[in-house]
Amino acid sequence: MRNALDVLIIGAGLSGLYSAFILSQQGITNFKIIEAQDRIGGRVHTLKLTDQLFVDLGGQWISSKQKRISSLVKAFQFETIQSTDHSTYDLLGRRKTSYVKIPPIPFGGLYELWKTRNTFNKLLKEIPSVPPFQSETLTKLDQFSMEQWLSEHIKNKGVTSFYKMMALEGSCMELEQLSMLDALWCIKTTGSIKSMMSAEEKWLKKGTQVIVEELARPCLDKIVIGSPVKKIIYNEDMAIVETSKDTFQAKKVILTVPIHLINKISFSPPLPKEKYRLISSLPSSHVIKTIIMYNQPFWKKDSFRGTYLSDNKWLQLIVDTSQHHLQYGVLTCFTTGPNAIELRTFSMEQRKSTILHYLESLLGLGARNPIEYIEKDWDKEEWTQGGYGTHFPPEILSNYGGALFTPIGPLHWAGTETSTEWRLYMEGALQSGERAALEILDEFQEK
Repeated sequence: MRNALDVLIIGAGLSGLYSAFILSQQGITNFKIIEAQDRIGGRVHTLKLTDQLFVDLGGQWISSKQKRISSLVKAFQFETIQSTDHSTYDLLGRRKTSYVKIPPIPFGGLYELWKTRNTFNKLLKEIPSVPPFQSETLTKLDQFSMEQWLSEHIKNKGVTSFYKMMALEGSCMELEQLSMLDALWCIKTTGSIKSMMSAEEKWLKKGTQVIVEELARPCLDKIVIGSPVKKIIYNEDMAIVETSKDTFQAKKVILTVPIHLINKISFSPPLPKEKYRLISSLPSSHVIKTIIMYNQPFWKKDSFRGTYLSDNKWLQLIVDTSQHHLQYGVLTCFTTGPNAIELRTFSMEQRKSTILHYLESLLGLGARNPIEYIEKDWDKEEWTQGGYGTHFPPEILSNYGGALFTPIGPLHWAGTETSTEWRLYMEGALQSGERAALEILDEFQEK
């Protein structure tokens, strides 16, 4: 067969490209990468605004605690820009700026804030990094949505509102649909709450796309874009993959498709019931990322810098991503979850007016007149349909979590949703791609 391969990788995002990188290092060169979109990168997408200014519409921040992405940054000698360790919280009409990330909660609520975090730490010790999650404690935890758990376990309104604000920004979805086990497992995969808080430590000067480009460079002739997969026919020894353009036969297949989109592919035979139930009826996550550029960072004279977290309806997170060596001021803004759904119903001009009006209320008249206004609604990407990643609703992980990345015949599963380190981060995408590649290498060695 013309397209007979050792490995076929579905998806040219970080997971797929890193799988190819690992396979190539071990001498596996008879592979191809097929990508549904007309570009590579998946949930990574960088725009060049000027010769020196690059902005990320997708994944952006990294941490020195993320070993794989840090290794790539070092190996490729990419320059990074340090985030400002300066946070402003706007919660229930109270505003507070802090270097130690303490929200504006009245003194009486600070004890419950600490107590709740201590409870989280105790629960994290009971959660394994790798599913299945079948203990009595975890099964019970998975019965709660995050909304329900916070409402039932926290009495102080300010503390409840703070955690809901943080969870809405982080999950980009209705908290009634988010399993409490899923939320805590995401934290577990980062190492700790403290470790997770370092996730936005820095970003790449030329955007995250440079990692994608360097990983893709050695295998550009093996990448086929604009080729969505329609059907996979498989048995224990091989798979036939039909795309909109061609048909491939491979001994092994790595699927890095976002988990909520796997059902767009027809499988023959059908996937096992555990896998099917795991990926069926997943709730949607929603995020609109807006980049706003000004002639100068006029807000710095008023001491606004770093991050701004808010329970405001239209902007949950604002980050000052200006670069000190450039004259321009840049604000990176996020609207998430149900707020993104509602904002999407506005016209483009209405959305812009709404966002700029809110920024004006925070930063003054200078916010009215940006020189660039760029909006990325990840729901509108056919082969992504949401962001930052997919979470599970209650009672799924404890019942079917073991099927998340267990190979099915020649089919291996990657993508940041399947990672066990820094799940739903770019580091998680790399780790999952590495795991899938190592699974295949082990099986090839056994034969």
